[in-house]
Amino acid sequence: MAEKVDKPPPQADAEVIFVPPDLVQLSDDPLIEMLTHVWSAICETYDVVGTRPGMPRLFEGAQLIRPYDAAETVIVNMLLEVVERVDRFSPWYAQPAKTYGIVAERDHPVRWRLTAQGCQRWWSFVDALATVIEENTNLIKAMILVENLMLASEEDEPCVSASCRCFPPRTIQVKRSIFNKTEIFCESCGRPFQIV
Repeated sequence: MAEKVDKPPPQADAEVIFVPPDLVQLSDDPLIEMLTHVWSAICETYDVVGTRPGMPRLFEGAQLIRPYDAAETVIVNMLLEVVERVDRFSPWYAQPAKTYGIVAERDHPVRWRLTAQGCQRWWSFVDALATVIEENTNLIKAMILVENLMLASEEDEPCVSASCRCFPPRTIQVKRSIFNKTEIFCESCGRPFQIV
């Protein structure tokens, strides 16, 4: 029987180079620009490609009255998101959380934090993000509220039945807002579906 040899975990670059926000081409919204910049750096470190998660996911569990804690929470949430998105053929796949610089605290509920290595690797981002969070606390609260309301309205919206002019007619279920925004055509008869 062959002995199982543990491969060492992949190593992130020893140090992530932080580009100060004034050297990054800033958009009209420094908060979004900073979040995107941090997300891009984390994705690049762990060979992940994907769009930045929404504000409710990024700020989940963040206490905005403590900007440094909130910034650390945002980075931890980004790292947790990256862990879920790692390709199974990547050397990062199936690595323990500690490899990503995060650890679960066994409080109730379980809370994720940066490890000492994670703090060292991501501290420049935590520091810059804390400044942006402190300057934009009310904007963050508003953005989270709006995104949550939009998600809730999309989930709660009932579907309507629509049918075409085929015989017998084909019937589909569509959310009313989608039906109001566009016409949906039947591929058989070529006519638009109508609400029943």
